Amino acid sequence: MQPGPYSLACLTCHDDVGASSAVNYTDTHTLRTDVNSSSPSVSNCSKCHAGGSGPSGLNPHFTIGPDLRDDHPVSMPYPTNLSEFFNIPPDVMNGWADVKLYNGKVECGSCHDPHDTTKGMFLRKSNTGSALCTTCHRK
Repeated sequence: MQPGPYSLACLTCHDDVGASSAVNYTDTHTLRTDVNSSSPSVSNCSKCHAGGSGPSGLNPHFTIGPDLRDDHPVSMPYPTNLSEFFNIPPDVMNGWADVKLYNGKVECGSCHDPHDTTKGMFLRKSNTGSALCTTCHRK
């Protein structure tokens, strides 16, 4: 299954294609740094580049690669017909208050909020005790 538009927005930086092909600051780096700045700061660079610069210094979390078979499926319809394995959301199109569905589909943004770092790894909710996972998945 090909990623849908919501997940493709995330993959513009995270697929190791757009990110590593960024040759100047005004390319994808604009998404990672202060867009009002004329040049990136070292503190902003270190958010993505762990211990180096350029593609080889990218934090491994930012280079998941274009092959998503070993990651959580995205752009898939949420399986509301398998209630023995999955919790049914209060809103089958939009999900829960803290875990989103996009038109009834699981996307990168279902679990990750690119605008909130307070729960670690840009998660929508803490995953302590697998709380994020068990929002959807039954044990």
